Amino acid sequence: MHRPVEQQQLFYGEPTLVVLTGGNPALEPERARVRSLGVAFGPPSRPGLAVSADWHTLEVDNAIGAPDLAPRFVGCPGPYRQTVPRVREDYIQCRTDVDLRLGNDNRIQTSTLELAARYAFALPVGALSARAAAVHLLGFLRDDAFARAELGGAAGPQSHPDLEISASAEWTYADLRAGASVRAVRGLTECSNAALGCGTDTSEKREVAPYLWFGLFAGRTWRSALGATTLAAGIGNLTNRAPPRVYAGAYANSDATLYDYAGRSLFVRITQALAE
Repeated sequence: MHRPVEQQQLFYGEPTLVVLTGGNPALEPERARVRSLGVAFGPPSRPGLAVSADWHTLEVDNAIGAPDLAPRFVGCPGPYRQTVPRVREDYIQCRTDVDLRLGNDNRIQTSTLELAARYAFALPVGALSARAAAVHLLGFLRDDAFARAELGGAAGPQSHPDLEISASAEWTYADLRAGASVRAVRGLTECSNAALGCGTDTSEKREVAPYLWFGLFAGRTWRSALGATTLAAGIGNLTNRAPPRVYAGAYANSDATLYDYAGRSLFVRITQALAE
């Protein structure tokens, strides 16, 4: 839906900024190209071992999105400069009317490499199975029309962690099981201006610390004429690690897709599988 022009008073006693927001009847469909290549291998000499590698790439043209508001005030006098205090000035001309309607202004490119391994083997008491996986972000680029028109080139790469590793191990013996899991996210460099990226002189930077998550779990199964009853319990985020502050995150100054917002948590679960 198209919404009319809105006027906003950014700071008391200063000029009014005219902002055009809402839908856009001229939007075109997004177009995406997805490519994947994978390989898996299980050596006959190690029946409990399996490894795999997968490569994915995604290219989106005409991506729908709203322009970034902050870069348009860089270099402005008075209150407008205060909207982006961490970004240096003098790379664009100040303006007092801004079109923030949705548009096909973005082009997104991303590619990832995923490696995984699984190994199961017998122990003197019970058996142990271990899994590990790593996702490496080979590249991520968001290219928008504003960066091309105003900054003289494509936008730089955005700030995203380029490596996430997860691993787990589970011991089983008869109807008993116990295990642990860990997940690690590499730190990243976050830029003060997403449109410019971290590779320019006009963007200040800050470091986001690596993140480490631990979990423990255990369970037992009882079998009867009714079937199998399993009682399981565990603890997540053992160290009660808080998510790091990520100003570019989509929710609450962090990234809910990577970090645990709940903190340390306990669970108890009972399941019943009926006998056939």
